[in-house]
Amino acid sequence: MSRIHLKKSDLKIQDLVSESPHIVEAMYLDKNEVFNEVHFPKETHHQKLSEAVYRDTALLYKVIKVFKSKNIMNEAEIKVWKRPAYGEDLVRRYHEEGVSKSLIQEIYEPKYKIADPKHVILFLKEHSTKKDILILSATEGLKASTEIEKILKIKK
Repeated sequence: MSRIHLKKSDLKIQDLVSESPHIVEAMYLDKNEVFNEVHFPKETHHQKLSEAVYRDTALLYKVIKVFKSKNIMNEAEIKVWKRPAYGEDLVRRYHEEGVSKSLIQEIYEPKYKIADPKHVILFLKEHSTKKDILILSATEGLKASTEIEKILKIKK
């Protein structure tokens, strides 16, 4: 595979609060769940040398506090998927054709320091086909809570 070039996102907390249907403070439970697994057999490899496996894995979190959501409750366990730079289609193309391309991946840099990477604020949206999976848009440190609450109060 080729290189991934990281580009800092221009998003601000105000943008994330507006665009995210779900904003929660959550604790990572040290558990993962594979929800999609695709095997690419040796016979389809571009040089017939090896097989490959692609997996989508959701991280399990326990919700501590809900800032914004119509259906997530405090204490709920949620499954969060961070979209990989190289998705299933690109892995398949590399496996079958040997073709890869350099990707530019935008990353959100938290405004507030993340003191504990297992205890964070998550900005989430729904997965289009997996109703029990949420897609991670960004993470913030816990000190962002005051600013998030202020933005939400202004919007009401």
